[in-house]
Amino acid sequence: MLNYEKFQQRKRALLVQRLLHLPLDFVVFDEIQCVKQRNTHASHRKKALERLVSQTSSRNPDLCVLGMSATPVINNLQEGKRLLELIIGRPLLDLDTKHQTVSNALCLHRALMRYGFRFRPRSGQSIKIRKVPILRNSLHEVVKKAHATILQVEQALLPAKLEIPT
Repeated sequence: MLNYEKFQQRKRALLVQRLLHLPLDFVVFDEIQCVKQRNTHASHRKKALERLVSQTSSRNPDLCVLGMSATPVINNLQEGKRLLELIIGRPLLDLDTKHQTVSNALCLHRALMRYGFRFRPRSGQSIKIRKVPILRNSLHEVVKKAHATILQVEQALLPAKLEIPT
């Protein structure tokens, strides 16, 4: 068991070399968000851990890698892609992270679901939905004028929604 800080010290290359002499068959990254990469430049820690995993997997093709986190790790598509690549040990060339689009986010989500799993405990909370039928034809013109974005439509409708008795 090693702390992530060990892989950013000056002797990290020596540490990786020592670890490569061990018969590793399972690598666990607990709190994997500590290895995330937000932009195109990887940290010393990330590079050292990538080297460890790639060289270990080349020596042991049955190497298992597990990345765990209870912290949301993805601030952009690049982060999620790089974490997956570290875990599966190969580049995901088909995932586009340069363009932050819904389609690309869905492709990353699909890859996360394919290579991982998410535990969601049952919540004791319940939601009671009550529909209130209200006719407000007077808002038709307001909505037509604010048709540019969903945000503008919601902002235009908010005062009328706040008038509804609860």
